[in-house]
Amino acid sequence: MHGNTYEVDPALAGRRVDLIFDPLELAEVEVRVDGQHVGMAVPRKVKRHVHPRAQPPARPAEPTGIDYLGLIRERRERELQKRIDYRHLPAPDDDGDDHHSKEMKG
Repeated sequence: MHGNTYEVDPALAGRRVDLIFDPLELAEVEVRVDGQHVGMAVPRKVKRHVHPRAQPPARPAEPTGIDYLGLIRERRERELQKRIDYRHLPAPDDDGDDHHSKEMKG
């Protein structure tokens, strides 16, 4: 395959197999028969480690200078600074749900 020589299980002789591989790493080739994994092809002679039409990975994007984690941290800190103003909570109902207020009234 692409100038490389591999060895597979001799029981596969004469059978149609699928070879599954990363085009950027031809030294590791999985062998499948009818969609089932039957082993790895053993490289015997590897001349080419990369598929001839494989494209190298894209160059990483340039840093933007934006500190995303810092922005999230600042937002969370602002949220934590908000306090509950108990003076503006609704008054308890007189339906018996508020045991503390009844004890104070009676």
